[in-house]
Amino acid sequence: MARLERFEKKLRVITALENSPKSVEKNWGVGGPYGLSSNSFTTAMGRGAAGMVDRLSNGLGHLGRQAKIQSISFQELDDFFKNQKSFLSSTPSIWPTRGWVTSDFGFRKSPFTGLREKHEGWDIAARSGATVRATADGVVAVEGREYGYGNLVEVDHGYGIVTRYGHNSKHLVKVGDRVKRGQVVSLVGNTGRSTGPHLHYEVLLNGVPVSPKNYILEE
Repeated sequence: MARLERFEKKLRVITALENSPKSVEKNWGVGGPYGLSSNSFTTAMGRGAAGMVDRLSNGLGHLGRQAKIQSISFQELDDFFKNQKSFLSSTPSIWPTRGWVTSDFGFRKSPFTGLREKHEGWDIAARSGATVRATADGVVAVEGREYGYGNLVEVDHGYGIVTRYGHNSKHLVKVGDRVKRGQVVSLVGNTGRSTGPHLHYEVLLNGVPVSPKNYILEE
């Protein structure tokens, strides 16, 4: 149940349904002093079979309500998906390359100056030459060398969404190319302001950098 809720939360961030009425209803409609710990079970036994049955009934009723709310919530998302195919195909949702995150989104100590700075994306360590894939459908808006990024590919996905792929060793697309989610656009490299082979990956929403974590559905 918890894993489903985490997955649903990511979907809501991506689809901008995070604060929909049903989502709010869900947040308000669950919780409370339910659950059957070993202590509460022992206490129930001490009060007799009737008390235990009452507690079991309450616990099952709570789980039933949670399941019903989850079902309604996923139905809302399903309806949205059916009506928003273009938007969804243009929304980042996969890892751009295989590797591990060595520097997260947010403030960090600069590896070059030692000073505190804002890191506007993810650094994903990977072997030099590893493939870099577009995380959603879009059009290549930038392809070339940019200060700090080294070799950079920027994809405009529409709907105010842009992704950037930096420090590449080689580009496999050019400006104006239409790309599909999962299409290889470049190879991992060590160009620009970089200490070793990795991909610098950014997601921008209406020109503002946001955490890539919210735009990756795979766990």
